[in-house]
Parts: sequence; C-alpha cells; structure tokens
Amino acid sequence: MDDLAVELGMSKKTLYAHFPSKTALIEAVIRQKMESVQVDLEKIMAKQTSDVLATLHALLACLQNHTTELQPAFFRDIRRETPELFALVQAKRRENIQRTFGQVLTEVAAPASSAPIFPYPF
Repeated sequence: MDDLAVELGMSKKTLYAHFPSKTALIEAVIRQKMESVQVDLEKIMAKQTSDVLATLHALLACLQNHTTELQPAFFRDIRRETPELFALVQAKRRENIQRTFGQVLTEVAAPASSAPIFPYPF
C-alpha cells in the first residue's frame, strides 16, 4: 500500500479512507476490470454481422487483450490468499463467456429460418 500511495500521490491514510483493506482495493480493481471486459464485449456484439468467424475473432482478441494485462502470478496469488476474490473472478468470467458466446452461437450463427445450431441454454 505504501508504494501504491506514493505512485498515486496520496497518503496511505487517504488510500485507506477509500479502501479499508488491501482485499477491498483488489476487489475494486477486479470489479472494474471485469466491467471493462463486459463493456468491450458488448461493443463487439453491438457491431455483430452475419460473419460469425469475424465476430468470434473479435471477441477472442478482446479477451486476449484483457487477459494479457493481468499476469498469471496475480491469479495464483488471489486464488491462494483470497479465494473469495478468485471465486468472483471465475463467476464473472463464466458469466461474460456464457452470455457473449452463447449469444453468438444461438443468434448470430443460426439463420433466422432454422433452429439454433446450439440449442442448449447458456
């Protein structure tokens, strides 16, 4: 927290006024990151076309860009030190993937006149 406060140009007291613990700070970062991923995925889906491969490529590129910002050590540490935050990451990841890729598989990939290519709900 010392290094972060210095980098942000504030005192530790001010930092702790906004985030009562390191866990609360990490949770806020995770929630913000997951919201950013969701917004970016929704932007891609809003521009979707009948080109399923292009849509899938754009979605996967988006996820790759976001995941490269967080190092594997970060996930290893939160899994070990704060399992409740790791569970939050897993739940949000699952929710984003199911919603977005489920939409592609059921709406974009299937012609309007035929049954969905993947008839199982996500």
